Amino acid sequence: MLVAIVSSRSAALLTLFGALVSPAFAVPVEPMVATPDGLRPQANIHAIPIGGSISHIGSDVHILAADGTVTHIARNAGTRSATAALAKKTKREASGWVAWTGWLNTGLSPVSTFTSTWSVPPVPVTYNSQLLYLFNSFFSYDAKAIIQPVLQYGVSPAGGAQGHWAVASWYVTATSGFHSSLVNVSVGQVLNGSLSLLAQNGSTYDYSSEFVGIPGTLLVVNNGPLLPGVSKTLETYGATRKSDYPTGTTVFSNTDLKLESGAAPGFVWNITNDAADGHTAQVNVAGATNGEVTIVY
Repeated sequence: MLVAIVSSRSAALLTLFGALVSPAFAVPVEPMVATPDGLRPQANIHAIPIGGSISHIGSDVHILAADGTVTHIARNAGTRSATAALAKKTKREASGWVAWTGWLNTGLSPVSTFTSTWSVPPVPVTYNSQLLYLFNSFFSYDAKAIIQPVLQYGVSPAGGAQGHWAVASWYVTATSGFHSSLVNVSVGQVLNGSLSLLAQNGSTYDYSSEFVGIPGTLLVVNNGPLLPGVSKTLETYGATRKSDYPTGTTVFSNTDLKLESGAAPGFVWNITNDAADGHTAQVNVAGATNGEVTIVY
């Protein structure tokens, strides 16, 4: 209720301000694009060289080539605001993330590996410039960051085309997005999305994301924040009818989730479905080993 009130008041103030400001002094609208974790400024999307990595340095994120050379510095890409945190949480609950299962690890031992297998779905019957994302992820629930091996349909900030599925690893902060090479895949192809905690350096963490066996999809993030959340997610933009989605279901199977201690945690998936979109996430087999979740279109 409080969020709704604050949002309503903010919207009213913005409307009033917009009416008072002369067009001559209006701030240009920055083009936004749909990443696998919501809208971000188009200028803040960065491709990572094959074999390269990214590293948090203070409030900036450095992009490194395979030989360790810094090729670009994304300024303030590692920071966030309370507004960004609220926007991201709201989006997950009611917007782009239309069907997903999640778990937030509150224990002392961080999640070290999270792998899941799924097959590339059929191509949707109709094309409406829709963008579909399917992925498993490590995320920070306070909106600092998310890392994910992503299957996409359509055109994303990483590229793509009508009628084609493709894969890439993504790392998205509150202000910016970073992605590996985008690689085309075929309908029916079996994918293995793998996430790993590589190292802990005091209060920072190194993570990786990749599709096992698909060159060019590895993305390594160094000195980032702890990512205690995990998810299996369907995220969509621009899909307005059932035929804009694949037919049938997508099954995330062979789930393997382990803690740094080596243990498989006991937990229950939290299921979130956006009723307005009509798609659902269903837990077929619970647990951290050989678990199974189905996305119903």
